Amino acid sequence: MFARRPSAEHSGMDIRHASEQFSTRVAQALAAGRARGGRVSVALSPGALSAAVIAALPRDPALWANAAVFLADTRLACAASCPAGLRAALCDLPLRAAQLHFDVADQCDALRAARAYEQELRAWFGLGTGDLPRFDLVITRLAPDGRVGGLHAGGEALDEVSRLAVAARAGGRSYLTLTPPVLQAAHSLLVLEAEPAAAQDAPQTASPISAAGTPLSRLRAAGAALELIAEPG
Repeated sequence: MFARRPSAEHSGMDIRHASEQFSTRVAQALAAGRARGGRVSVALSPGALSAAVIAALPRDPALWANAAVFLADTRLACAASCPAGLRAALCDLPLRAAQLHFDVADQCDALRAARAYEQELRAWFGLGTGDLPRFDLVITRLAPDGRVGGLHAGGEALDEVSRLAVAARAGGRSYLTLTPPVLQAAHSLLVLEAEPAAAQDAPQTASPISAAGTPLSRLRAAGAALELIAEPG
């Protein structure tokens, strides 16, 4: 069976609904973090932060007042990362520069960056040996090839169980990513999914992105507080 192409009016309603749903989920997660202990911890995947996603983030200063914003994954500076661009993209949010923990992306040595990032996470969260940080909110993206943020099927990072952050390579590029145990421990893990335009006329078949062994299925099987929602756009 083929899906019907939505009308322009219906598409507009879907876009508004996706933006409103995303904004509501983010606001709820931030408010829940404040209620738990005052300080709020957020991890963002740069690949998930399109202009539409950033525009849909809530602007209430009270929600962000005590927030610390980290990176869920990032390409490193020597691989044409853009921490400065990410800071600029978030400039409309009520955040101070000190709330953005993006300096690790300025490094070129991936192994050194991963160790430094783990130390930063342990210090901010006050972690002991074997403890995991519990982010109040993680926002990442499900790519068409099944990647979730910095995790991809067959990658060593997907099988990591003891580290908080690891260095990895994909497509000849170095990057840094939080590990599955950290993502699984998050109070709220929002995974944005974009519906390809071509899929509107495609047969309705099972998607390989949720097959066994993929990042999405592994995170779900581990009991992560994961919600797959439509990407604002």
